[in-house]
Amino acid sequence: MRVLFVLTSIGQLGETGLSTGVAAETLAVPYYALRAGGFEVVLASPAGGAVPLERRDDAASPDSPMAHRFKADPQARMELSDTLRLDQICSEDFDAGVFPGGHGALWDLAGNPLCAGFVAAMMGAGKPLALLSHGPAALCGARDGAGRPLVAGRRVTAFSNAEEATTGLAGTLPLLLETELKWLGALYACDPDGGAFMVHDSPLITGQNPAATSHVVAALLAALN
Repeated sequence: MRVLFVLTSIGQLGETGLSTGVAAETLAVPYYALRAGGFEVVLASPAGGAVPLERRDDAASPDSPMAHRFKADPQARMELSDTLRLDQICSEDFDAGVFPGGHGALWDLAGNPLCAGFVAAMMGAGKPLALLSHGPAALCGARDGAGRPLVAGRRVTAFSNAEEATTGLAGTLPLLLETELKWLGALYACDPDGGAFMVHDSPLITGQNPAATSHVVAALLAALN
């Protein structure tokens, strides 16, 4: 069985000059769990090629052991340096999709028609999609045949407005996921204290933040098995 990881290609927060990238925890945990479970993992991104990893320069919040393992893994880093482009992807070739976090997703996944098409095709086929932290940005552009948002009436979570306020980046972002998902008709919920909160509304499995990653991965493995 094959699982596609859709990663942001964005390495800078708009015009701020601040760096961003894929949130390593939300990539590393599902990457190793799925490979250990015998699944083939394929990495893709809007631009293809090398994908930036989020830098953690704050000594108070260092990389988790799994994120550190990924960053030190030559095979994983090689795959991250040569991702497929989304226009090379066919949803029929995959049994599930994973959308890791990272603020960059707000720029290049939220309104990306290829990303939206992949999401719509996978949901239409009932194939599980795991979306973490800012990864649910991929849901924002997905529509049904009548043009209705696919998240309308769906229970989901994502990085909350309160959590964005604590980052100090809210004013620089193209959208706030909580606000956008509610506007699209999603039944958004979150842990107000920023805990490890997950929502499973098959085929969607969404996690509020990196702390929810292990819960989302467990639900994804259960769905695949």
